[in-house]
Amino acid sequence: KEMKATLFFFAFAFICLAFVPIRPVRSESIEVFLMTHSHDDVGWIWPWEQYYSSQVRSILDSVMDALDGHPDRKFNQVEVAFFRRWWSEIDSDQKARVKRIIAAGQIEFNVGGITMNDESTTTFNEEINQMTNGADWLYQNLGVKPKATWHIDPFGHSKATASLWAQMGFDSWTLNRIPYYIKDWMKANKGLEFVWRGSSSLGVQSEIFAHVLDTFYSTPGELVLPSNGQFDVAKQADAAVNMIKLRSSWYKHKKLLIPFGNDFDHTGAVQDYNNMDKLINYINSKESQYGVKIHYSFLSEYVKAVHALNITWDVFEGDFFPYNDGPDSFWSGYYTSRPWFKIYLRQCDSFLALAEILLTQSSLNSTQLVDADSKINQLRMATSRATHHDAVSGTETAETNKDYISSLDEGMKAATQVVQKIIQSLSGSSSPSSTTRYSVSNPLGWRRQQVVSILSQSKNAIVTDALGKPVKSQVNPVPNYSKVGAPYRLYFYVDIAPLSTSLFNIRWSNSSLSKSVKISAATPESVTNGAITLSFDRSNGKLTSIENSQEGKKISASFDFVQYNSAVATMGQSSGAYIFRPVTDTIFKLGNSDSQQNVEYINLYGSYSNPFAFAIAYAGGLYKDSTSVTINQMTTSKFHAAVSRVDAASGWGSGVEVDYNVFDDFPLKNQLPAVNYALGKFNVGTQQSVRVQFSSATKSRNGGKFNKAPVVILTVQTSTTQYISASLASVDSNGFSANLMSIKPKTWTNSDQVVLNWFAVDAGEFQTNGEAFLRAGVVNIAENPKGLPYANLYFHGAASPKGLTLATVNGGPNNQGSTFVTNLNFRNATCFGAVVRRVAALNLVSVPTLLTTAPKQVAFLKLRLVTKVDP
Repeated sequence: KEMKATLFFFAFAFICLAFVPIRPVRSESIEVFLMTHSHDDVGWIWPWEQYYSSQVRSILDSVMDALDGHPDRKFNQVEVAFFRRWWSEIDSDQKARVKRIIAAGQIEFNVGGITMNDESTTTFNEEINQMTNGADWLYQNLGVKPKATWHIDPFGHSKATASLWAQMGFDSWTLNRIPYYIKDWMKANKGLEFVWRGSSSLGVQSEIFAHVLDTFYSTPGELVLPSNGQFDVAKQADAAVNMIKLRSSWYKHKKLLIPFGNDFDHTGAVQDYNNMDKLINYINSKESQYGVKIHYSFLSEYVKAVHALNITWDVFEGDFFPYNDGPDSFWSGYYTSRPWFKIYLRQCDSFLALAEILLTQSSLNSTQLVDADSKINQLRMATSRATHHDAVSGTETAETNKDYISSLDEGMKAATQVVQKIIQSLSGSSSPSSTTRYSVSNPLGWRRQQVVSILSQSKNAIVTDALGKPVKSQVNPVPNYSKVGAPYRLYFYVDIAPLSTSLFNIRWSNSSLSKSVKISAATPESVTNGAITLSFDRSNGKLTSIENSQEGKKISASFDFVQYNSAVATMGQSSGAYIFRPVTDTIFKLGNSDSQQNVEYINLYGSYSNPFAFAIAYAGGLYKDSTSVTINQMTTSKFHAAVSRVDAASGWGSGVEVDYNVFDDFPLKNQLPAVNYALGKFNVGTQQSVRVQFSSATKSRNGGKFNKAPVVILTVQTSTTQYISASLASVDSNGFSANLMSIKPKTWTNSDQVVLNWFAVDAGEFQTNGEAFLRAGVVNIAENPKGLPYANLYFHGAASPKGLTLATVNGGPNNQGSTFVTNLNFRNATCFGAVVRRVAALNLVSVPTLLTTAPKQVAFLKLRLVTKVDP
């Protein structure tokens, strides 16, 4: 009975459960934090004031109109320089409206600096100053303190900045420009958010939450809406939701930050918000269908929501330098762009520190203090704006750079007036008329003991301190290579306490002064600290040797200034102010020509003493056109190239180039120590056939001794405008035979000084530790039954980086110089094509018997070098 009752109960329960509707479990919606912003460069293509008057003023006016009366709308402002400028123009009613909008929680200031500063070429002081100046203005005028940082356009990001901002109290940092392959990895591994530890020694104090923008700081294409408001909202919503779901898959949670803005965006903010409202409302009305909800947001709100998830984050230590946004596109060119401007900003920032310290030590009354601080503030603002990521970086236009310099000049002039007045009041007395008084200040927090210098027109001087005591000094003549505009430079020793200024009196003279005290007895050609002695060439100031004086060891040293040839990119950006991309293959583009062409000087990049030159023409896709190159008038810094069509008495179309390489010695001899080689020049005279021994090499690995026949490459060089070709007749382990032929109907004489540049190297493929490599070999040319006067050769090899390919025909002993490689017609990472042609000597008549005879060969050499660059 009890069992029956129990069974009845379970049966009843099952029946009841069967009739209870089961609701599907809906997954958590993706919450989109739409961050409205405008990235406003404080100078770039135009000076910052021009940007303000033409765009930023309209942006801020329009944004305030769009926010007022719409409490759900929000805007994120970054650059205080522009907001401060705009604030100075608006009236009291507009200021009251702005404060009301801020109080309503509709405007947030991110970063809070005067600008979005560069992170690689700025100093700690410069970054701290510009951040302080911006934060102080915000607090004094609006009573706000930024919490989060939106630093999305500097070209790479620094752990030093991470450490500074963590110590400044920011809770997060949104960044953007990191190496593309790292961002791709982060997306694939849900690693776009982490804790960034800026300093291993400071530890937790230097940690800040980091969010990397998954794509860029601009509005995604799926959210870009037509300004007239006419769009298919359903279609737009579908595209936007698909984009949102893809981006959300790159994060560890369902919160997604999406930017709504771009460079100088929202000049029509009212319409922008109206359009976005329509899309937001539509998507939110279908949250159950889309699984997405979206709202306007501050950056800090997104960070707060993510923090509430209590996720454990990976900790990262390190920098994101150099930034590169694609293969071979490293943004390291700006490290040295506009170097003088970088130096000038350092000097101005140093003087600003001095002016501020002296101001705190002065005895100025309140009125004078206000006036002095106002003048110093001109320099504060100028140096702050100059830290912008398109300012100190050197990536701005010339016009904008002049504007930055002009602002710094005006700031320095104003601050100098204050400094001079304060120092004069502190010194309390004037210097004698026969002397010049100088002040030397130490703005640092520790004692400074060092030598300072002053340019002088006098060859002698006596230096005394404020009490009249002699100070160690000496006057040196300025080296003749210097261009400082003065014949002498005075050096004297100072010892200055922290945060203080010392006065020195200098009496100049052009006569011998017995009371002068020499600092050192070292000769002008050397500098020593007692342990290390550096010696220099007096004629040019270059380092010649380094000596360890204590151990008695001395080594020779060389120092040189060299330049590189900038690459012009076929895709992406060329080498320039932003990207450092030197040419690793030397190519000279000829352009169109209707006749034989003597190319004007091709400048060489580097320093050469006795250069070897090798060249070949390249005519992409021109299978029948044959173009030959002869080196003319070679010097240590440049050469002519005599270029000629050899299959017709005419010129060529576009696309013809001269590929060349110039060096004093085999450039990879140290990287490839196992490769045997020999380099030489043979004076041809008037001979048309020559025999050259490898033992005559000017440069070689083993005195020109080879165990077997090497690969040999030839190029003819003359002192006049001659068109001469060379081909090999035979090669063995001891040397080679070669034939020469004048392409132009003219023989050569001794006065043409015809020289055969030759390069012999082991056959094979050799790779260095870096990108440099060498590949050399010989390829057979098959017989040509049609008896054509030309043949196209294609050699396929393993893939390798782009390199320079040179080629020379080995036509056999009976060739008489009439068969040679005229040009390449194809070259890439895996193969090259060469046009081989036979022409009769001393004319341009094709001889249709070339490849019906025994097979011939083409010797080839493919070389990639790492170009020397200015450090």
